[in-house]
Amino acid sequence: MASDVCAPPRPGGAPLLLLLVGILGISTASLWARGSEASGVELAFRRLALTVPILILLSRVRAALVRREPPPPPLGSEGVAVLASGTCLAVHFSAYFASLARLDSVAVTLVLVSMHPVLLLLIESARGSIRATPRAIGGVLVAFGGAIYLARSEGLREGGDIIGVAYGVLSAVGMVGYLLAGRRAGPRLGGALYARRSYAIAALLLAIVVGADGGDWIPESGVEWRVALLLALFPTVLGHTPMNAALRHFPATVVSTAFLGEVVGASILVWIFLGEVPPDEFWGGGSAIIAGILAVTLSRRGGVGGRSR
Repeated sequence: MASDVCAPPRPGGAPLLLLLVGILGISTASLWARGSEASGVELAFRRLALTVPILILLSRVRAALVRREPPPPPLGSEGVAVLASGTCLAVHFSAYFASLARLDSVAVTLVLVSMHPVLLLLIESARGSIRATPRAIGGVLVAFGGAIYLARSEGLREGGDIIGVAYGVLSAVGMVGYLLAGRRAGPRLGGALYARRSYAIAALLLAIVVGADGGDWIPESGVEWRVALLLALFPTVLGHTPMNAALRHFPATVVSTAFLGEVVGASILVWIFLGEVPPDEFWGGGSAIIAGILAVTLSRRGGVGGRSR
């Protein structure tokens, strides 16, 4: 059964707020990561290893406040999806940080990672899980076109670091798998529980990789502890987790397109706090990205593409 990107039920203010909070949260990741000397896999592991207990603590506080908490449902058929989600998330995070470490511009890394909405639109349309409307397709293309325009920065004009470029593309592929798996398992398990299980699997896999690579599981300095904690709190708890919850209200393509907001948000943050001036192309590309995000997200209003078939 295909469902339109813009098919009912139409999202209200709360789902849109989840996307906005998520975009603001994930936009801080590059800012914190710039202050670390750790490898990409070490950063990804520490980020998730700290996130899981934070989410467990928040869940217990919530349970104490409402005085009741339903028992977590068994994984059942969602178990494979959660395992796939955690695996893809581990790939996405570690490749993202590795690309960030090898390329000079945060904006360039984010452009490469931002390929995932186009990939998702193609996959979901081919599978028949969505019937992409012209407005949705246009929004994705406009946003991705803005990201490509941003790529005209110095790093890619001069060829950049080919390994860093490859890591950026791999991170995009990991995000595709992560969102598709989350779309399947998240609605039944609930955003918070799904996030905890997915993050825990990713952290376990990354811990194995860190150990095999001879890396350090535990930060060696106060600076690295601070970076790990900030990555856990802002881009993960306040970034990826609201995005996971938004998958209950939007198709994966919509949430994936909203992730493009990180290109704009992160570039502005590193400019303000680190003095890394965005390339001239940022302003035109950033405006296109915002327009594309709004077009895809708001296309679910008004029945532009009709009802599910």
